[in-house]
Amino acid sequence: MMDKKEARNLASENRKKHGAFDEVSHIICEKLKSLECIRCADLVFAYMATENEININNLIRYCFENDKKVLIPKITDKSESIMEFAYISSIAELAEGYMHILEPKNNDFIELKDVQNAVMIMPGLAFDKKGGRAGYGKGFYDRYISRGFDGTKIAVTIDENIFEHIETDEKDIKYDILLSDKEVYYL
Repeated sequence: MMDKKEARNLASENRKKHGAFDEVSHIICEKLKSLECIRCADLVFAYMATENEININNLIRYCFENDKKVLIPKITDKSESIMEFAYISSIAELAEGYMHILEPKNNDFIELKDVQNAVMIMPGLAFDKKGGRAGYGKGFYDRYISRGFDGTKIAVTIDENIFEHIETDEKDIKYDILLSDKEVYYL
């Protein structure tokens, strides 16, 4: 079993070795668009990628074109690792936020009690095939999901960052589907 620190370090090195993410991001977005849970979803909780993450802007455009509501995270309390998801209808509605990541300019946050027929695309550094995920260590997604998100959780990554088993604890939320450029894993 690999502890989270070791998994993060190895995954970070793998990302550096991998180089550009354009091709792998395209492959993953095409796979995402083919998933029934995405095609049937009304709400898509997405994210804005950093330089070394899977860029899902192609999926976000697909959602706009297919009348799906798109939500993007916005950090509302850095010290407590709290984020909310706000509706957007265009990439132009974003501005640089926490850690220089694009966030919604608005505060049109969804109430979790109103979430139905939703999917969440989750970034991260390292994953295993049993639902384990090592993010960046702040717990933003774990905290948000544990407040009552009841949709399908889809993690995306490069194949090199899927490990046999990552140490997790009771606070760690498992994904439902793990999608890489080479495989799709369902829990």
